[in-house]
Amino acid sequence: MPAVSLTHLKKQIELLRWQYTQPNEFIIGLRKLLDNYSDYTYRAAVSAPESIRQMEAYHVPPIVVRQIELSLYALVNENPTPALNLANLMWKEEKEEPRLLAVYLLGLMPPSEFDQTLQTIEKWALSENDRQLLEALFERGTVNLRRHALQRWLSKIQDWASQNSVQSQQLSLMALLPLLRDRQFENLPQVLSLCTPLFQSSQKALARELSQVLIELAQRTPAELVYYIRQLMGSAASEDLRRLIRRCLPTFPEEVQQRIRPILQKTAR
Repeated sequence: MPAVSLTHLKKQIELLRWQYTQPNEFIIGLRKLLDNYSDYTYRAAVSAPESIRQMEAYHVPPIVVRQIELSLYALVNENPTPALNLANLMWKEEKEEPRLLAVYLLGLMPPSEFDQTLQTIEKWALSENDRQLLEALFERGTVNLRRHALQRWLSKIQDWASQNSVQSQQLSLMALLPLLRDRQFENLPQVLSLCTPLFQSSQKALARELSQVLIELAQRTPAELVYYIRQLMGSAASEDLRRLIRRCLPTFPEEVQQRIRPILQKTAR
């Protein structure tokens, strides 16, 4: 991996900044910059999750991406107009780092651009299969949406959840996870209400996403999780739902496990 001189890196990024309003030239410069710091000796461990991913990456030192992000942050604050066009070009790149930078740009969009930002998030999400990129999109690409237009974002998530499409329902649950991790987000009842029909009807197809929701709830608000599971495990609870909760049980805090086991036993068929 090439050594990084912060002074030299900043000079290179400063040259890149001049192409901000010329997205095609910016992309060319970005490729050259990332390629310059690329680690061609990188080999993912066979057991590592990235070893089975199809997406290539430059594997540049983290400081390189962070310095580019800092520069983009200043540019978008000064002039957000070119940012969405630039983000769309970055998203079309074949390697991971430019696409993650595209996600970062979406998270910087101001309220005046939220209509297009929402459309872009939906377009990208529906056309993407890489789970890590989707997680980044919902975590980092919605930062300003969650901060300044939370109800609009929740409405979009609700729209996905209500569609008769497994893909859309998966996206809705993935989009909820950053909210559950955000301690400043307090409208948990709305989240639980949104999730309930999915727990009741689509456990197999959505098992991974529903499990993540339960695990996040266990960390965020254990008492609320116990109450919610008690509600879910009513007379209409399916065996698939019981199985899902049992599989999640070992990941819950011990106190939560002790309170949920009797509920599962009581409702066992």
